[in-house]
Amino acid sequence: MRFLADRQIIELSGNDRNIFLQNLITNDLNEIREKRILHTFFLNHLGKIIFEFYIHESSESLLIDCNKESTHELIKRLMLYKLRSKITIKIREDLGVYWTKSKLNFPLDPRNKKMGYRGINDKESISDQNKEPDYEQMRINLAIAEINKDFLSLNIFSHELNDYDKSISHIKGCYPGQEIVSRIYHKKVKSKRIFYPFRYSGKPGEMGDKISYQNREIGLLGSKSDKFILAYVNRDLATASFYINNLELIKMEYIEK
Repeated sequence: MRFLADRQIIELSGNDRNIFLQNLITNDLNEIREKRILHTFFLNHLGKIIFEFYIHESSESLLIDCNKESTHELIKRLMLYKLRSKITIKIREDLGVYWTKSKLNFPLDPRNKKMGYRGINDKESISDQNKEPDYEQMRINLAIAEINKDFLSLNIFSHELNDYDKSISHIKGCYPGQEIVSRIYHKKVKSKRIFYPFRYSGKPGEMGDKISYQNREIGLLGSKSDKFILAYVNRDLATASFYINNLELIKMEYIEK
């Protein structure tokens, strides 16, 4: 089991916690009890992602599993909408996010079942097991982009992420950005750019660095593992017949099998 040190837990408690969060996110909280975990987006009115996070079911609260760099901004945003809602929002430093390829008692990652199982436990009750596969390497290989690792807040739309539809309900009530999401869904719009894991050589660069192909910009870099780098590129170039070398997309002379 691996402790995901870049994640932090925000606890949302109080009688109004479900209806409060339900009106702000893209997924349907009415399914949390059955599924135990949801992945969702918090969008602006133009449909761009401000935050993306997991929600874990708990008996007396909702536990938001978010990127640590997003924690305080997310709390500020929630407080803007709080008004007279009977809720309490606080960071839980005693809790941590854990991931494993073994079933144990954790639910499957809702974005992609190949990602294994994800849950929340007391930090002192579980030790990190190095026998587990590398979480980041697996995530990148499956092209699962995360905020602050592969893109920044307000940079992209939800439909530009792989497996995005599992994080959106098309039957629930209103939330910020729903009109844009609904239009994309009903018109079956495909994004011009997507995230794809490329092999790379040379200096891999940093998140947000521009990638070029035949002297034109075709995308941006995301995060990297030992062998692959996740990049946000034009859809027609997202294939295994290319690799990235020093911020340039190169067509392979042959493809290793």
